Amino acid sequence: MKNQIIDLPIEQLCYLSEPYFMKMCGFHKDLEKNKSHMKEAIALRDQWKDQWSPHLILSSYSSDCIQDGTFCFGESRIDCQVLQRIPKEEILHIFVYGMCLEEIEHKKEMDFLDSFYLDTWMTALIDAGRDWTGNYIRSILKSSNSRKFFVTDSFGPGFYGIGIEAVSEWMKIIDGGKIGLKLYHGALNPPKSNVGIYLALSKETALPNKDCASCLSGRQTCEFCKSYIPE
Repeated sequence: MKNQIIDLPIEQLCYLSEPYFMKMCGFHKDLEKNKSHMKEAIALRDQWKDQWSPHLILSSYSSDCIQDGTFCFGESRIDCQVLQRIPKEEILHIFVYGMCLEEIEHKKEMDFLDSFYLDTWMTALIDAGRDWTGNYIRSILKSSNSRKFFVTDSFGPGFYGIGIEAVSEWMKIIDGGKIGLKLYHGALNPPKSNVGIYLALSKETALPNKDCASCLSGRQTCEFCKSYIPE
């Protein structure tokens, strides 16, 4: 599967995004005042959801693209130190993706709170998109493979020691322009975008603790990398 383009189902993403939205807003589901705030936020979201068009581009690769702790996709190479913790023979498939949610003009005449809510919803939708993508990958594997498998959480540039500069290589791999995903001054555009990778493994493997999932360091400065990843 190479560069499969999927229009993500907005209704499902809206449902999956609610816990993310509540966490970003600091809402607690058992507090009455937060229940009323959430009701208002959902009503606002539902006014705009038909204008949101989240897109996904997804490709799969075999473990043959892994060489010495590096992902090699054609001419693009992405160092990933965490691969040194996973035996290559345990990696069944590698799924590389990009997703984006196009900006819409909805904030110019809004009050601050409504604008904040909509911006937060759009961020939460990208988080929900990762959940949806992980579930989609599991459904593909389940229907085509009888052996047991485990799909990791997604990770990418800025995660587990992968440098932010890897974004430019990621864009070459996924051909993000096909869904309107581009680089602008080194950053993903539109702003509500994400690129990353999922690993399908033959058994559950302990990746680094979540506390270091967004670490920007490398071997020289990261205590995990220095202590637990062999030279």
